[in-house]
Amino acid sequence: MLRVGVIGVNNIGRIHTAIYRDDPLADLVAVCDLLPERAKSVSAELGARAYTSVAEMLAVENLDCVSVATAGVENGSHDYEPTMEAIAAGLSVLCEKPLSNEIERAREMVRAAADRGVYLGVDLNHRLVPFAA
Repeated sequence: MLRVGVIGVNNIGRIHTAIYRDDPLADLVAVCDLLPERAKSVSAELGARAYTSVAEMLAVENLDCVSVATAGVENGSHDYEPTMEAIAAGLSVLCEKPLSNEIERAREMVRAAADRGVYLGVDLNHRLVPFAA
């Protein structure tokens, strides 16, 4: 069973938490959000421990992977730091789209994952929708 943490638990991050909660192959053990009340609310609802610091969550929890569903400009500009922290900790990462709003940062994330030998995926859930093909 994969021990999972979700970073960013507003809107799309809440969908990630529900999917992990319902998946028999996953154990949602931690959620992290900059807003303490949001992290605590999701934690209370799902039984996962709440964090407001990615570094603290990674230091305390024995995770296999994380989902990064942070916000930012066009929902992609805040993914870099938590993704790089998770990769440095040896975790595989599933990021929400876009991976980054800056191509060089995206390339850096891909290189870091390859160098560390972990997976880095991007959840592009509209890839099979006819108008996106």
